[in-house]
Amino acid sequence: MDNLQPVWNGNTEMQNDNVKNLNLLQRFFGVIFSPSETMKCIVERPKVLFPILAMAITPVLVNIIRLPLYKEMQRELMVKTSETMAARFNTPVMTAADIDKAVSNNLIFGSITTPIVTIIMWLIGTAVIFGILKAFGGQGKFKQCMAVTGYASMITVLLSVLTLIVSFFSGSLKLDLSLGIFAGQLLSGSEGSFIYGLMYTLLTAIGVFTIWNYAVTGLGLIHMTKLSKAKVCAVIIVYFIVVVLLGGALAGVTEVMTSGISSQI
Repeated sequence: MDNLQPVWNGNTEMQNDNVKNLNLLQRFFGVIFSPSETMKCIVERPKVLFPILAMAITPVLVNIIRLPLYKEMQRELMVKTSETMAARFNTPVMTAADIDKAVSNNLIFGSITTPIVTIIMWLIGTAVIFGILKAFGGQGKFKQCMAVTGYASMITVLLSVLTLIVSFFSGSLKLDLSLGIFAGQLLSGSEGSFIYGLMYTLLTAIGVFTIWNYAVTGLGLIHMTKLSKAKVCAVIIVYFIVVVLLGGALAGVTEVMTSGISSQI
């Protein structure tokens, strides 16, 4: 497990194979600024506690730090959802008291479920990638694969931190750096259809931090498996496509079942 005590000026010891033994901060910043060399070290000395905690806690921590803004955005979402449901299905509009209660419940529920779901989905994804690479004859242990995908996910953590900083200027906890910003123009008129949900998911998946995350993951897996770059890249690309298509299919079904409400809130 990780040593969670950060060392700013600690010396980096060398292993017999000349791979550096990096401390926590060096690993975190290394995957951002020098991912190839850092992933070599992570593969040789896999540690998973810090990335697990960072992935689980950061999104919740951002909402807590910006709690007034989070509540305001949740309240606006609840109002819009209630009004849309009332217009579509003639359901009662939520009262102010109902909305405040729902916002409080969402904060508690989200703070509990978000870390759990995040870690479960990460473990499943890591297990799938590890199994596929093993089937192709790749080397490495599951803990090494966890360390690679876990530290690659620090790119996502960086996005959360950036979202937090930008929120003080934008007044929003949403920071879209994907093609999803063009969804309104490209998908106009298709709301409520399966295609809308599928294409919106595809557009939002093609983003700077998503591609960066997968690229760093690929670098680490090449070092771990000792497979060719072509094989590892093929596995990563196919995995990405399958995940996006499955997510898009689910979003498309949701879009149809809610008669387009999900795309309007």
